[in-house]
Amino acid sequence: MKRGGAAFLVVIVGLLANGPTGATAAGWLPQVNASPIVSNASKYGGSLQDVAVDAQDEAIAVWVNWAEHEGEREYLEAATRPAGGGWSAPVQISTGTAQPLQPKIVVDPAGDAAVIWFEYGASEVVRAAIRPAGGQWSQPVTLSPLDGHAGEPDVAIDPQGEVTAVWTNEPEYEERFVEAASHPAGGEWSRPVALSDETAFAVWPHVVADPQGDLTAIWDLGGEEGIVQSKTRPAGGEWDSAAVDVSGEDALSVRPQLAIDANGDVVAVWQQKDIHAASGFHYFVQTARLTSGSWSVPLTISREDGLAMNPELAVDPDGNATVVWEWGPLATGTASGLQARSGSSDGSWGPIVYVATSPGGVLEPGPSIDQLVADPQGNVTAVWEGWSAPNYLVRTARRSAGGTWSSPLTLSTGNTLFPRMAVDPQGTVTAVWSGLNGSNRAVRSRVFDPVAPEINELVVPATGVVGQTVPMSVEVSDVWSPVTSSWDFGDGGAGAGASVGHCYSTAGERTVTVTGTDAAANETSDSRTITIEPDPALDPGTDPCAPEPPEEPGPPEEPGSAEGPHSSGTQQQPEPLGSVPASTAPVLSDLRQSHRRWRRTAAEGSRLPLGTTFRFGLDQPARVRLAFTQILTGRLEGGQCVKGAGRPRCFRGVAGRGMLEFDGSAGGNAYRFRGTVHGRRLPPGRYRLRLTAVAGGVASAAASIGFTIAG
Repeated sequence: MKRGGAAFLVVIVGLLANGPTGATAAGWLPQVNASPIVSNASKYGGSLQDVAVDAQDEAIAVWVNWAEHEGEREYLEAATRPAGGGWSAPVQISTGTAQPLQPKIVVDPAGDAAVIWFEYGASEVVRAAIRPAGGQWSQPVTLSPLDGHAGEPDVAIDPQGEVTAVWTNEPEYEERFVEAASHPAGGEWSRPVALSDETAFAVWPHVVADPQGDLTAIWDLGGEEGIVQSKTRPAGGEWDSAAVDVSGEDALSVRPQLAIDANGDVVAVWQQKDIHAASGFHYFVQTARLTSGSWSVPLTISREDGLAMNPELAVDPDGNATVVWEWGPLATGTASGLQARSGSSDGSWGPIVYVATSPGGVLEPGPSIDQLVADPQGNVTAVWEGWSAPNYLVRTARRSAGGTWSSPLTLSTGNTLFPRMAVDPQGTVTAVWSGLNGSNRAVRSRVFDPVAPEINELVVPATGVVGQTVPMSVEVSDVWSPVTSSWDFGDGGAGAGASVGHCYSTAGERTVTVTGTDAAANETSDSRTITIEPDPALDPGTDPCAPEPPEEPGPPEEPGSAEGPHSSGTQQQPEPLGSVPASTAPVLSDLRQSHRRWRRTAAEGSRLPLGTTFRFGLDQPARVRLAFTQILTGRLEGGQCVKGAGRPRCFRGVAGRGMLEFDGSAGGNAYRFRGTVHGRRLPPGRYRLRLTAVAGGVASAAASIGFTIAG
């Protein structure tokens, strides 16, 4: 929210009516309510908000609400939101005995927070409250003298948790000066000290803190002087005894803004009026940089032949600055709207560009810039109130680090006012604004999520066999939204979901790629290589991945055999396939085995188990077929893979070793196997089991699993 008087806010609120629905904004998650809905459009309820985030992306929003049940009193509320979560129920901060206005909130990386506001009632005072990380808000403390008329509060917090507030105090309605007070972590507020000349008229104070706790404050001397001044204070020290003039004396300088980088260098911008212009109606934007204790010579960064007003500033940790201002030409040739310019830490500035244009003329409502934020990666986000007659809408645009501005997007729905933003170390932006829908008002919020999902575990087997389904799986997570997983199997096939299976029709090496996509359209991909081995037992010219034709029921295993099917759980006994018609393919699930490596017979000194048990699920009774294929290996000799042991090992091919069938039941099934297929003992080696089920003449998708019979 721009700093300004309450009268301006009342006028704007009175202009609002219902507005159109905002378009979907790429990268921005859906809009949610941060505050409860208040059913009174004429009050500030759910309005005049601000937001801050800590290093863990816990957000704190504050706003002014209206308590109808408490005699129409207004009070300050706050709510919190963890990363990826929802907004908490609000808690009341102010007492409700006076009207709170212009709340500003700050939070340090650890989560310690402070809020400051101007309170209008029997007296005009600046008040503050403190909240330790994860704790409760303190009782409000009055910072300014009770016999004055205080306003225009601003606040900063350093990484050590020391809070510094600045404001203007007007004791006799004749002079106005800037005061400051500080609150060290775990301590008490200091007594106010005057920063500006108490006999002058100072307005628009602003304060910033660097990572070491050094402070810089800025303000302008209003009236006819119009000079931007500044003072600094080292961490734990005292404010400078004399203010420094930052702007020149040949123009009226007003509305200064400050931002600071990770090295403690400070950038200031302000608006100037050219008092020597023939028309007396030229405004332009100037900037200066405080480095090593000295301010640079002011530099004009906007055009000087029009109205360049209300500049907003953001600086990234490396000292790269971006300024956006409202532009209105006094002559034809340029469009009105929002203009921007970016500068590097060495003081050089790029060209002036448009962020947004207005279809109206200079005197018609146009974009009104509210705030800029820069993330540690150098990306900049702007938010403003856009005019779409007869409504105001929240609009945004982003400029990637070293890149260009995106097209503007509409974030809000209905009538909206006073957007504010905060950004965390990962670049996640939280925006809040006051939304009006009919007679209902609420603080609304959206999140820009720039962080792609994380692939935690991708499982793709190193090898597979032609015609056999290869199981694959992935675990993908995202802080802010569900993730969809899509698969490219490397042979033209595709799939979706966390767990998939794919059948390859031809041998060769394939690259399997999975992509996780979150609700903000961020994507993360990972790949694995799989070698598909041929199956010599397959008939030439057939598609090994096509559904298998129906088969006649075969004879069951011999009675008394050491092997055979066993139902698990309390499922009914299986019935012959022919007596159970089925109209849909049976579904095989959860194929697994008790042992991956085992022996057919006991051997002295061996700890390997005898045989294994295959377990799987069926959604209906079906005829189950187990097909065994041996994977043949050898020794590489003279460029050829020959039979025998030794290194380097190589792949010689595969050999079919027979099939078994039995009637499976709906539910869990278990099949005990000791390496014998129709009386023939399988030789030691590596194997693949391919499992299929048929019911009502319709075959299931195949499932496969590997095992080794020890020699």
